[in-house]
Amino acid sequence: QKHPQIRAANAELEAAIANKKTQTQLVIDGIIKEYEMAVATVKNLEGSLKSKKAEIQTLNKKEFELKRLERNIEVNSQLYNMFLTRFKETNASQDLQELQSTVGRVVEPALVPIAPFKPNKKINVIMGLVLGFLFSTLFVFFIEFLDNTIKTSEDVEQKLGLPLLGILPKMKISKKDENPYLMFLKKPQSQFA
Repeated sequence: QKHPQIRAANAELEAAIANKKTQTQLVIDGIIKEYEMAVATVKNLEGSLKSKKAEIQTLNKKEFELKRLERNIEVNSQLYNMFLTRFKETNASQDLQELQSTVGRVVEPALVPIAPFKPNKKINVIMGLVLGFLFSTLFVFFIEFLDNTIKTSEDVEQKLGLPLLGILPKMKISKKDENPYLMFLKKPQSQFA
């Protein structure tokens, strides 16, 4: 085994075996790739087949619906023609009967009313008075509710929460007393002063 030719032969053999393994692996890898591509193609074709089957079923349903609608149109058209023919026949016979018979007759003569039926003036006047009184009362209460002015001494204490200190009397001003603010100077003994 130490002979150089044996070594060279062994090396050649090992190289050939390694080359064979490499080539075999390449062939196996190629076959696997082709197999995977074939499987993908089969799956793709199966998906296309399913979608085409669904399209065919949809088309079959639509074709069935179309035939049903066409039958309905035909039946309705026949019915329409039949009714139109009967209508024309009936109109012709009615026209003939109307010529032969009277158009109408009075069963009972109409009566003229003694008093007007509507409007009832008494009820309307009473309703107007009642509603007017009601709305005016509500309006007065509403205005009083909105009035926040102070009118009495109790209002001062209630609204301001303070005790009342004094009240100014209402002044009667004559025309000669033009300036009411100077009244306390002119009449120092008056209630206003």
